[in-house]
Amino acid sequence: MLRLKNLFKDYFHQELKIFVSIEPCLENIDLSAYIEYLDWVILAGEKIPNNPNKSRPLKTEYAESIWNQCRKKDVPFFFKQWGNNPNTQRLHLLEYCKEFPRGS
Repeated sequence: MLRLKNLFKDYFHQELKIFVSIEPCLENIDLSAYIEYLDWVILAGEKIPNNPNKSRPLKTEYAESIWNQCRKKDVPFFFKQWGNNPNTQRLHLLEYCKEFPRGS
């Protein structure tokens, strides 16, 4: 990915932003193999507008794990939504994570 970023910068004279959109997040994901190349991570639970009862819940521990991986590497993290099965137990700090990549 680093090579791709460098080629893009050389050819277009601007930085390439690489992001991952984890929507819906249905399991814990280890980003360690490529997190250093990421400029942004977006995460959301599953939302099925016409049949909300079929959507699978976003587990808090999955979202927290991905958020913590981003925080450790200073990668902006954007929490979009819980999906059709919101975390109703308590208001969670994740709901306020609306970070954007630098220079955007």
